[in-house]
Amino acid sequence: MTQNDAPTTDSTETDADNEPAQPAAGTENGVEAATEGDERSSPVPETDPDVLHRTSPLLQPTFALIGTVVVLALVSVGVVWTRPDLVGGIEFAELVINGIVILAALLLVRLGVTLLVLWRTTYTIHEEGFKKEYELAYHSKSRELPVEQLRGREYERGRFETVFDCATIRLLTGGTDRSLGFIEFVHIPDPDEVGKSISQVRKRYERRNS
Repeated sequence: MTQNDAPTTDSTETDADNEPAQPAAGTENGVEAATEGDERSSPVPETDPDVLHRTSPLLQPTFALIGTVVVLALVSVGVVWTRPDLVGGIEFAELVINGIVILAALLLVRLGVTLLVLWRTTYTIHEEGFKKEYELAYHSKSRELPVEQLRGREYERGRFETVFDCATIRLLTGGTDRSLGFIEFVHIPDPDEVGKSISQVRKRYERRNS
């Protein structure tokens, strides 16, 4: 399902008394102290003013999927082991059990690799476009979608994503999902904020080129 970008409005606050701003409570020398919620998602970094939003995927949905595969494999093996007549006898039961174990092992290896990649992945929204990058075992990969190529976006929330309050956003171009620039933000913990940042970047680009 493709979401329409909601317009955003920039606002500027001014100090009526023209007095210098004082450091807010809970800050030190005017710089806010880091909180636990800043670990997975961060606002605009002071060192890079072009960045509007930076976030990383949650790992809990992948852990939950790994646990589900393990439980289903154990239950299936237990049923076949205790009721071999369901699959045609003991000889067939051994073949079925071996097949279940091999399939579960392959799935767990794949999910383990996915988990490691997500752990090292960062999603960035900046003034010129959108970037997905990760670094793992001396191998790094970066993919970027320029804002002028953005044609739309899809919002998806699976079962585990609903449980852990996250979502997946796909940024679409005119091609296929493997086309240049296609980016998928998986298991992001702050989909509403990411959506607002995407809309903000697109609106600014449209204003610059109108």
